[in-house]
Amino acid sequence: MDSVEVPSVMGTAGPGPVAPIATPAARIVDGTKIYGKGATLVRALDKVSVEFRASEFTAIRGPSGSGKSTLLHCMASRGMKGAG
Repeated sequence: MDSVEVPSVMGTAGPGPVAPIATPAARIVDGTKIYGKGATLVRALDKVSVEFRASEFTAIRGPSGSGKSTLLHCMASRGMKGAG
């Protein structure tokens, strides 16, 4: 299986320093999403951890097939139960 680049996540709150916050607006820890099984198994997300802070703009970028949309869909629908 070919390796796939993990999407990079960059955030910014605009000009000036950003004060740390205790609770992120959204977070995922060790998120995994697997489609299919056996020879057709695709590990769309593999132990991805990221958090998004309130009042920040965040860009998620990466090549086609790197899991950007899967990450957002899973976070929006809480579709990451267990390993798939």
